Amino acid sequence: MGTANVLTAWEIRKLDHWSGTINNKIKLGQRLQNLTLQGTLAGGGATPFIADGNITANDIICVSGYDTTSGLLKMKQADADELVLTEDLFWSAAAVLDTIEGMARKQGHFVSALNGTIGAPVYLSQSAGGVTLTAPSGATTWVVKVGSLATAGATGRVSVDLGGAEKIIAHNHGDDSTGGTLSSITGLTGTTETTFTVDAGTTHSELVLSAATAGSTGKDLILKTAAIATEDRTVTLPDPGGADSVVYNALEATLTNKTLTTPTIGDFTNSTHDHSNTANGGTISTPALAGTTSTTWSLLPATNDGDLVLSVTGGGSDNSVTITNSVTTGDIVWTLPDATDTFVGVALAQTLTSKTLTAPIINACTITGAVTITTPTVTGTWTNLGAVTTVDINGGTVDGTAIGGSTPAAGAFTTIAASDHVTIAAGKDLILAQGAGEIKLNAATSGGIIIKPTSTSTSLVTISNVSQTGAQTISLPDLTGGADTFATLKL
Repeated sequence: MGTANVLTAWEIRKLDHWSGTINNKIKLGQRLQNLTLQGTLAGGGATPFIADGNITANDIICVSGYDTTSGLLKMKQADADELVLTEDLFWSAAAVLDTIEGMARKQGHFVSALNGTIGAPVYLSQSAGGVTLTAPSGATTWVVKVGSLATAGATGRVSVDLGGAEKIIAHNHGDDSTGGTLSSITGLTGTTETTFTVDAGTTHSELVLSAATAGSTGKDLILKTAAIATEDRTVTLPDPGGADSVVYNALEATLTNKTLTTPTIGDFTNSTHDHSNTANGGTISTPALAGTTSTTWSLLPATNDGDLVLSVTGGGSDNSVTITNSVTTGDIVWTLPDATDTFVGVALAQTLTSKTLTAPIINACTITGAVTITTPTVTGTWTNLGAVTTVDINGGTVDGTAIGGSTPAAGAFTTIAASDHVTIAAGKDLILAQGAGEIKLNAATSGGIIIKPTSTSTSLVTISNVSQTGAQTISLPDLTGGADTFATLKL
């Protein structure tokens, strides 16, 4: 027994309104005999129709009514946006003008502008009569597969098969009208889409998970929770202000604009962090820098300039050397000479070598070697010079008397003392100035002789000798009676 033909609800409603001649009704009866259970014309041959509006070549069309004059079905461009335009689909190979008869088919092939892989599904588009490789979306949109790509490339050939077109309404589960929202799906392990959006369509920020498609290695990136979570945790993604990347725990990365609060940094081996400038940690000027555990500390200027290195000599006692400054009235610069040497201390006993002292003040000193004074000018008063051996004084004065002059000059001395004979040059006199001065012979012992002039006399008394035949001695008697006067030949 054959399968009974079944009229669609739309066709039953139309039967009540159709009118015309008996001949047209007979044609309708002939058409109804070819209806299948789905309400589409059976067979792969051409079906005549009357265009209900202009139709473009290779349009997908649908039954829109019945033409009472010709007894043929009327057809117009199909559209995925309207349910009534997705029923009883056909394909028109040729363009047909409005009200003109054309031929429609269920199967066939045509060249399109679609560019995809062989076997890719082809859908009825949301543009009247058109096709697309992307399934339509929308709350009132129907997804209707009309065929597939038979060839690949920019002009893919579409293989049309409308014999049993699968038709479902677009249901993205955004709300109740599109399949209802999904709160949980058992067994849902992933999606073939390259992006997945959480809380899509809202007015606030969405969370979009996206998979890279370029340069894929076939390896997966898995996000998972810790093995044991002690309580619920919330990880908040800040707004980076632009495209950015996540920092991994072990992966080497360069961080920018980060503020580290009380960090623990294990090693600076692979980091340029010499604090020479802002990029390398910033210069250090804070007084909180108290010292270093290194035995040397260097000030490193530009390349090829000398470094200033502070170094600690090991092996000593646990005592510190402190370098400090006094209160200054201005900036002071100390320049270290180009030599290996030792600092001179104020109170430290040290031997100085090759020093030039300009205008020094020497309080007391001991000179053990030869001293050469070149073009000197020595001022001041020297006291208690001690024993001076081999003195050659070629100028200057002693108590106002010139030393080493070609002309003798008088000298005014308070006391003259000699430890040996005093010899006066031949033809020279020992003159005592007028006054109470006297000459004392052997004055330091008993039995001395004093030659004392009378200070009131204005005349000179000369004691002289005559030629002697030998050394003679004049002895003065003991003047026990007191002072006395010499007797002379004339008195």
